[in-house]
Amino acid sequence: MKILIVDDQANRYRKLIDSLYTLGVSRNDIDLSVCTHEARLKLELNCYELLILDLLIPRMPEDEPDEINSQDLLNDLSFSDEYKKPKKIIGITADKEGLNDTVSQFEMLTWQVVKYEQSCTSWITQIEHCIKYLTGHQYNHQPVEHDVDVAIICALDNPELSEVLALDWGWSTPIPIDDNTFIYEGVVKLKNKQLKVCAAHCSRMGMVATANKASSIINTLHPKVVVMTGICGGIKKHTNFGDVIFAESVWDYQSGKLKNEEGKSVFEISPHQLTASTDIRSKFELLKADNKAIGQISLDYNEHVNVNPRLLLGPIATGAAVVADPNYVDDIVSQNRKVLGIEMEIYGLYAAVENANHPKPKVFALKSVCDFADAEKDDDYQRYCSYMSANVLRVFLEKFGENYI
Repeated sequence: MKILIVDDQANRYRKLIDSLYTLGVSRNDIDLSVCTHEARLKLELNCYELLILDLLIPRMPEDEPDEINSQDLLNDLSFSDEYKKPKKIIGITADKEGLNDTVSQFEMLTWQVVKYEQSCTSWITQIEHCIKYLTGHQYNHQPVEHDVDVAIICALDNPELSEVLALDWGWSTPIPIDDNTFIYEGVVKLKNKQLKVCAAHCSRMGMVATANKASSIINTLHPKVVVMTGICGGIKKHTNFGDVIFAESVWDYQSGKLKNEEGKSVFEISPHQLTASTDIRSKFELLKADNKAIGQISLDYNEHVNVNPRLLLGPIATGAAVVADPNYVDDIVSQNRKVLGIEMEIYGLYAAVENANHPKPKVFALKSVCDFADAEKDDDYQRYCSYMSANVLRVFLEKFGENYI
């Protein structure tokens, strides 16, 4: 297989090139470019299975590195036919947080960004997994086609997935299961049993991205349970900051018919309700009665947060847009007076399970209230609420996973 590495610091790839040789990749099949101009010339002539692209790269050898150059090359490869498109693209940077816009662009296009660290080799391991996938190698630790017990899907890499990966479940480095999906594997150790879990985040927010990601994981790994954790907007009269909502039912609040009546546009809602698995709901009823367990999760958070969260069970409304308008919230509440929250993904998750082949996995979602779907959004609560939903899942598995999953 042919690999193109685009980085103005080529010396940092010596260990990677040595490791790839053990996987059967000849040095003659690895091309190096120190700028995007050189890379474009090579991409015009050669077909590469893998492109490794530094996020901070010069356009010409004499230029200063700039992230706009990697963004331009990525866009051209994604939307132009001028170059031969690599089968996979991996972004690499030592400053993943500082180049957030470029990282987001890679992830929006479903490509992974690896964090380079001189002091460790985990970044090499991640790239090796890609090579093994592309060349058909089996993974030594566990073939990815094996079933998992619980698949966790988050809309956002940070903070939602980050808080799941903060759970002490022995997470692996990212592993590809198909051309567009990377997962983390972990193990929940219970008293007499171990649960195999995996976790992933979507390429972007929304129902479509969630349904696609869930379908990929369901069809490849055949999990027994699929769950989403994360954050949502709450309905003020029913919820408080930090409350974790178990989405017992969900609908697309934008589904319906837009018609003209006497010169005015009128929207007629046509909701299609999807529900969480009934037997899982009954377990959360039991967990809801244990106020101490939910309170202890909040107390264990590493920063003081002046809230008293609860576990709530009820409907959640899903739509395609971020809501920051109280009047629009009133319209959504008019569709179901018992609705507890508003968000953008759960309907896509439940729909993916609804349309999955037999045997269908069980499904549920946990979202914690970090705002009230109005203009007064406070991002400071996002990490805390991501922590709450992830740890409510942890407590659920610890209490019921032994005999239930």
